[in-house]
Amino acid sequence: MAHTWVMQHLAWGLQWLGVPSTQALLWAGGGLTLGSLLLLTIFCAMAIIQLGGRLAALATALALVTSQGLMSYAQLLQITHHIFMLMPVAVAVWLIFSQKTNPMQANLRHFIAGLCLGAALWISPETMPLVAAMATIMAARRLQFSDSGHCWPLAAGIGAITVTTWLIDPPPPGFSAWALDHISLAWLAWASVLAILLCLTDKLVAHRQRSLSASVFILALAAILGGSLWLFATPGALAGPAGLLPPELKTLWWDHIKELQPATKFYQYLSWGGLPAIAGVLLMIQAWRQRCLWQAVLACTALVYAAMALWHLRMGAAASLAGALAWGIWLCGQPVFTSAEPNQLPAKAQYRAAAILFAPVLILLLTLISIVIENKTDTDSHSNKSGCKLANIADVLNKIPPATILITLNSAPQLQWLTHHRVIAGNYHHNTQGLLDFYHLWRSTGDDQDAQAIAKKKKYNLSAGLQKRNRGQR
Repeated sequence: MAHTWVMQHLAWGLQWLGVPSTQALLWAGGGLTLGSLLLLTIFCAMAIIQLGGRLAALATALALVTSQGLMSYAQLLQITHHIFMLMPVAVAVWLIFSQKTNPMQANLRHFIAGLCLGAALWISPETMPLVAAMATIMAARRLQFSDSGHCWPLAAGIGAITVTTWLIDPPPPGFSAWALDHISLAWLAWASVLAILLCLTDKLVAHRQRSLSASVFILALAAILGGSLWLFATPGALAGPAGLLPPELKTLWWDHIKELQPATKFYQYLSWGGLPAIAGVLLMIQAWRQRCLWQAVLACTALVYAAMALWHLRMGAAASLAGALAWGIWLCGQPVFTSAEPNQLPAKAQYRAAAILFAPVLILLLTLISIVIENKTDTDSHSNKSGCKLANIADVLNKIPPATILITLNSAPQLQWLTHHRVIAGNYHHNTQGLLDFYHLWRSTGDDQDAQAIAKKKKYNLSAGLQKRNRGQR
């Protein structure tokens, strides 16, 4: 758990400075999220500056900080890895697009970029599509522009960090050796396939008598073959995340997780998929006109992520990064955004640049208007509308001897944080049996034999609570 490890050490540092432990953990979690967002924005802007200019970089930063898909996870109390995992990807983008003065410097930068991409995969394997996309962009640049630097250092960096993290952080007890949501044999095999493809790219460039189209065809064929072998050989890869759960939990739990639901409202289509889709289409047109292969790859990445974000809202943060990069690189192809003296341009060109610059703000404004029209106050509100706060009764609960309390899954962590009581389960997909026990008990009645059996097996004293529920005294 790389994110938790970093947050914990930040909290220890704050405690060493005299901050109370509770405050230290909250500050470390919120600070890590906002710090990751700041670094993500800075490195994306630096990457765009190297390609086109300061105005395009400003537009890219504006697209990032106004993205609803990114902001939904970039909150002080949203202590999660979704922004943290994207920060090393942004560093890798900056290193890949940086100007190299000599081959040794280029190899070093690409090796560090590979380390960053491997770190992103370690933080969360759901960055795999982004890591694959960055590697494909690197390969496309190498095929079309042979002086852009070798691909093998990128492969070496990804492989080195993947093997290292597998050795120091293997799948824990309860996880399969081929677990898809932890660095495991599955990701060692995937990194091996990726490394072979990147080395094949260098080999194809070395044979300069081959045309670009022939090299692309050979590499694409090899990628399809390698990807297919990995998908069919890795247990559970074709089933996806839902394959981790038994059918009963898919009905009781999985289908009710909001961030795993598809977009259903207009503002969700607009805010999660708007910029990646628009930027992807515009960059694809530019790539076609300029016959630029790597830009076409990035355009496809933005479009694919737009579709994934609308399929699962959870993918919105990564889609925002892909969309902002595509947006910034498209702007680098517009003369008004690459001009050394934009103030010297005709007034019409400056007004057009201003309109393009504030397009992400317009998307955000339309999103807010749509939310108001649909009587929404927050696109991802998980607040308790009843006004009953667990914190208000924590002192009373702490006066009761330690017990197991039947409480909703989302409230379980807060109960454990504020009191000395136990819970049956929290909202964690690997706690399969705990989740099933929770739902069986939550939906049971006092004479439910299955519930009594579960309580007896787990040594829960639930009879009094179940009797009160039957009398309506919940």
